[in-house]
Amino acid sequence: MDEYFWNERVEYLVKSRKTLWNNDYIQFLVEKVWNINNPVNFIDFGCGMGFMGLLLLPVLPRGSTYTGIDKGKVLLDEAAKTYKDSPYDVNFIEADLFEYQPEKIYDIAISHTVLQHIPNSIRILEKMRDCVIPGGKVICIEANRIAGKTGLYFHGIDFDSLNNLGIYQKLFINDALRKGGGDGNGIKIPAYMQEIGLKDIGVRTNDCVNFINSKGDEEKYKLEYDSFISAGWGEVNKDKTSITDTLKQRGLTSEEAEHLYDCEMKLHTYVNENVRSACIIQVSYQIISFGTV
Repeated sequence: MDEYFWNERVEYLVKSRKTLWNNDYIQFLVEKVWNINNPVNFIDFGCGMGFMGLLLLPVLPRGSTYTGIDKGKVLLDEAAKTYKDSPYDVNFIEADLFEYQPEKIYDIAISHTVLQHIPNSIRILEKMRDCVIPGGKVICIEANRIAGKTGLYFHGIDFDSLNNLGIYQKLFINDALRKGGGDGNGIKIPAYMQEIGLKDIGVRTNDCVNFINSKGDEEKYKLEYDSFISAGWGEVNKDKTSITDTLKQRGLTSEEAEHLYDCEMKLHTYVNENVRSACIIQVSYQIISFGTV
């Protein structure tokens, strides 16, 4: 049995990525920020189902190629299906990022919401640097978990009292300490890029904000609502004892664990009971860091 976590999250990955970006902003990054005017060969570290290829290839100069690397066989099988009839030159490699040794060099190495999940992420950043030509780019797009909590609002409920930023922060820090890294803090990446010797480091943020508004366009609302609940927000029938025990194992006190559980269940109930009337604002808060080799 394959125990790789993300192999079990295909539905979530598919749905959540449909609402992460504005396509015009991707084009702006390619043309105005990264100044990519000629075909490029780029490699995607932790590619999953090849999402970044689908996002970038349509706006990159014709003739660009895409290589994705991931250790999730299920994800790569899905990627192969997705790209089967595409007009693009793509290649997928099944390998652990820490063990992978690139056999060629590329113009660009990119990662999308990968480094925030793994310990010793600077090692992967060094691998990305080492497989890029002199003058090429390393691009990392990472979220910040606490910023993600601040960029969320549920209308029609006392959301401020239910969004426990201090407890979340304690939880995320404890997770990082237990795992030796992977703290979900993507804002650190530019500093790491500087540490490993990249030049001309720049930082942007994703401009995408989802207004999940039941009174707006029906098709848009369904897409964004489905994406939102794919992360588990629609679940309400959860075992309180099991979940609070897990939270305590992650470093919370009994009081903090029970309080966080109760607050989150109120939010889950709101999402579940307001399928046709929800009003939620969700800011992407992805940090886009890039540097030159």
